[in-house]
Amino acid sequence: MNYTEFRPSSEFKEIVKNYWRFEVTNEDNNGSPLQHEVLPHSEVSIVFIQQPYFQGIRLLGPHVKKFAKEIHPDSTYFGIRLLPWISFPPEVMDKHQIINLTAACPLVVTEHFQSINFDQSLAPEAFISRLEPCLKSLFTTITIGQNDLVKYICLELTRGKSVGAVVDDLPLSTRVIQKKFKQVVGMSMRKYHNVSRQRRLWTDFVKSNTSRALLLHEYGFFDQAHFINDFKKHMNRSHVSFERRLKEINISLT
Repeated sequence: MNYTEFRPSSEFKEIVKNYWRFEVTNEDNNGSPLQHEVLPHSEVSIVFIQQPYFQGIRLLGPHVKKFAKEIHPDSTYFGIRLLPWISFPPEVMDKHQIINLTAACPLVVTEHFQSINFDQSLAPEAFISRLEPCLKSLFTTITIGQNDLVKYICLELTRGKSVGAVVDDLPLSTRVIQKKFKQVVGMSMRKYHNVSRQRRLWTDFVKSNTSRALLLHEYGFFDQAHFINDFKKHMNRSHVSFERRLKEINISLT
């Protein structure tokens, strides 16, 4: 199994967080389907899927709980991960309708990618070079919103600031802030903060190969028990078994 992230070109860095590719070969899991689980995430991904029984494009919505899927050998997924403060017209993409779900990608989106073929044998960089002109066509055709207030809140929460501290710094009522944030991101500030914290900890763990125990305080966990309870609440599994699964995947992060 291989998971790799790629940075977008400078033209798309204000819209796309990164591209990602996940591949399961015929040799993985002794050639049998495997149960794959992913940490909760706050972003929407437009996902190109190449499986033995299905080829197409789907939307992977924001998740406040784990995403679990059975994956067959010889399957490849390529995702366009959009920044959480980017929004589309509701008829194109309504984050509230796809929270914790995958969904059909609307024709108004997929029609911009008809000129490219997602070939598993194609190098990711080559696929991205074909993909980005299609993205440009999509983003110039469809009205895209970027909410500066929500962007600021997301960045502050991602840096580890508490929800209360962020709200206190803003000259708006808590209700107004909460409503606008959930409208744009699809989840509450509290859930965004919790999801972001777990993902940042595990990303740091994978990148730095630092002991997970040493990272707990840095990411706002009081102690090991606090972390374990928070992880189980999101993933409904042991953090030890999840760590073992991560070590079975070749991971390269941006």
